[in-house]
Amino acid sequence: FFDKCNPLLQSEGKESIIGTNEETRVKTLAKFISLYSGSKGNAGVILSQSGTALLLDCGVSLRKLTGALARVGLTPAALSGVLITHEHSDHICGLEMLLKHHATPVYCNRRTALAIPFVSSAAVVAENETFTVGDIEVTRFSTYHDAAGPCGYTFFADGVHFAALTDCGQIDSVILSHLQHCRMLYIESNYDETMLRNGPYPPYLQRRIRSDRGPLSNCECADTVLKLSLLGLEKVMLGHISENNNTLMQAAATTSDPLRRFGLNVSVAVADESDEPTIMEV
Repeated sequence: FFDKCNPLLQSEGKESIIGTNEETRVKTLAKFISLYSGSKGNAGVILSQSGTALLLDCGVSLRKLTGALARVGLTPAALSGVLITHEHSDHICGLEMLLKHHATPVYCNRRTALAIPFVSSAAVVAENETFTVGDIEVTRFSTYHDAAGPCGYTFFADGVHFAALTDCGQIDSVILSHLQHCRMLYIESNYDETMLRNGPYPPYLQRRIRSDRGPLSNCECADTVLKLSLLGLEKVMLGHISENNNTLMQAAATTSDPLRRFGLNVSVAVADESDEPTIMEV
């Protein structure tokens, strides 16, 4: 797909690579796995070398989640916990059923816990701080989405830092400070500005999307990735791509073109809503 659309993006499974840096690829241990990413549902897995597995959001049915986990050699029972970014349905719609069948701890902040009543008995409530699950160190930080207590996460596992950031609203110096040491980043590249302006959404919805409480645009994502790449970011997975106001090709090109112009050796993958997981070693 990408080979036909952009010769700079060379296909390697579902991971596209700009340049090659074998030294950084040899010793990769931890993995970030996008099971589903997009407008219809979001779920990912942070997996350490020892097998600690954390689910990031649960925005698909238990049936779909179980099938997706099986494709990467996991089961719901193998999950050490669920990290919740915020309470919108595309991030938690399968959570209640998961908790009915599995005693999985749910990690979220107080405002998010209050917005999801059924998590109260399973929730591990803490604000923006660092905690450890298995051998994965997790740090939560606030974002600017229009939700009760939206947040992103950074992880430290197998000697490397990496992060997940979706439904972010805006990128400021505080968020950048949390991401500055990351080797890999999962980040939303939600909409293309021109497609949104010329698309079917009414003006009020377009204003909400463009606001400082909406998702990140392709250009905002690309600007963030470029800044972090200058600080040492090596791998990026784009996600949460709008089915109405974006395309996989447009999102990938908007981020990859500035990296190419600056001669930065960064791997770029694009996650989607298909049943095939997108896996990136950290």
